[in-house]
Amino acid sequence: MLAKKYLLLLFMVAVISIFGSANSASAIWTITNDPTGGDCTKIGTWKGTTCSIGVNLTTGINITSNGITINGSGHSVTGNGNGDGVIMIGVSQVTIRDLDVSKFEDCVYIDNGANNQVTGSQLHLCTGTGITMINQANVNQVKNNEIHHNDQWGVMINEADSNVVDTNNIHDNGGGPGPGNGGVDVINSAKLNTMINNQIQNNLGFGIEFSQSAKTNTADKNQISNPQASWGIRIDDSNENLVIFNTISKEQRDGVLVQNGNTNKIICNDLSSHGQALGVEISPGTGNQVIMNNFLETDDADSTPPPGTNTFSYDKPIGGNYWDIYSPTCATDDGMFCNKPHAFLGDQDNLPWIHKVPWQLHPDMCRKDGVLVQPPTKLPPPSELPPPSQLTSASGGISELEVAVYFIIAIAVSTALAVFGILHSRRASRAG
Repeated sequence: MLAKKYLLLLFMVAVISIFGSANSASAIWTITNDPTGGDCTKIGTWKGTTCSIGVNLTTGINITSNGITINGSGHSVTGNGNGDGVIMIGVSQVTIRDLDVSKFEDCVYIDNGANNQVTGSQLHLCTGTGITMINQANVNQVKNNEIHHNDQWGVMINEADSNVVDTNNIHDNGGGPGPGNGGVDVINSAKLNTMINNQIQNNLGFGIEFSQSAKTNTADKNQISNPQASWGIRIDDSNENLVIFNTISKEQRDGVLVQNGNTNKIICNDLSSHGQALGVEISPGTGNQVIMNNFLETDDADSTPPPGTNTFSYDKPIGGNYWDIYSPTCATDDGMFCNKPHAFLGDQDNLPWIHKVPWQLHPDMCRKDGVLVQPPTKLPPPSELPPPSQLTSASGGISELEVAVYFIIAIAVSTALAVFGILHSRRASRAG
């Protein structure tokens, strides 16, 4: 009778595997460039250097050869909170696409690997980060992914250079224990990394953080709105970073905080809805430039004294910034700039704009290779300025509800088959 119970248990495991889940006979699936792709033919098909996943997995994937492509085809890799979902250590030119990775420590972990790409995937519900690039993991691209509900960070770039995080929906990260978490973290002397065209929403802690000597990184054209976060962008103990063309709104504290940071550029951003906090705060820092931004609604600024420690305006025709709380009522002789400065704690803007800075229509007025250039001599009327950007939530991958439904269906099917097996066993026993 005991033997029959064991046989029934084995039968149930086999049935579940038929319905699309690959359970781990080993600790992890290894994909390598050999005739079978390592373990690829056990979980999918191997052609050339591409492993097309054919089933849902319950253990992670370790890629050990250069030039491998993992085509997830929408399948999932779901862990139990231990280990990492997709591991790339010391490999290059690897592509991960259309894969749903969840419930590991880090959903994707790249260590000392270059020119890799993670695209079109969903990275979520991991206890660490959605994706980590660490230890000279350089020139990697993270594009068109949905990265959400990870306990620490959506994206972490740690001592790694020249990576691009492009057009991702990074939301609802940072809900785990401990301080210092949120959307994107660039730390430990990381440099020349670019965050561009991302939707960074509803994260806790920070939208984007440059910290621990992060240098020459760029936040460009991001929509940042994190009502539960402390700051939209925080630059902490880091220098020479560029914040440009972003729309930053609704954080509990400042839109941009520069803390122990020098020679950073905050140019041509829209800052709004920070309540009793500030659009930009510099405390402390020297040589930072805050130029041609729109400080909307009640947003103001604060800077390290004495005045002139940081730069809030240049001479004409560049000028300073637009301030909703000051510019609309200021006196002007030239129709472009206020006659008198706008003063705030620690410093002042000597040449405020009287109209909103039209950087969305004329981006070349803000930079050419990151350097300020002359704005147009004639401003368009305010009616030509674009309306405030409406944040939209990108979709993609499998929703949490769909995952729950699929799980319930799988349990029901397995239970029905188990009952069938038990009844069949009893009938056979009686017949015997």
